[in-house]
Amino acid sequence: MDRGWQLVADDQVELAAAPDGALLASPPAPLHGMLEVRGVGLFRDLPVEAPARLRLVLDLLPPGEVPPRLPEPRRFEAHGRALPRIALSGQQAATPEKLALALEAACGRARMVAGAFPDAGGA
Repeated sequence: MDRGWQLVADDQVELAAAPDGALLASPPAPLHGMLEVRGVGLFRDLPVEAPARLRLVLDLLPPGEVPPRLPEPRRFEAHGRALPRIALSGQQAATPEKLALALEAACGRARMVAGAFPDAGGA
């Protein structure tokens, strides 16, 4: 959240389809405004930005598992919508930077020539 990103939900998220074709995420009511910070504690009453339009799905890999150098495109599907899906190590210091750049690509603000996004290839 120190990048200006906003909390939507922690641990669980409810998904819904928007009329414009977007996939929206919101926290379940009992977890609204809650965030677990490992090694610090459980916070509550935090500001939440929901529903939030999803652009990208991230799978955090288990410790010791390394993501492929140039991954094949993968998709996450829910409610008849599909989003790009990537996998990164949660243990690497560079993971937030990698995620930020992947989000830029998912939003069409950065171009790829190969990798995780189906339209990579520079058309």
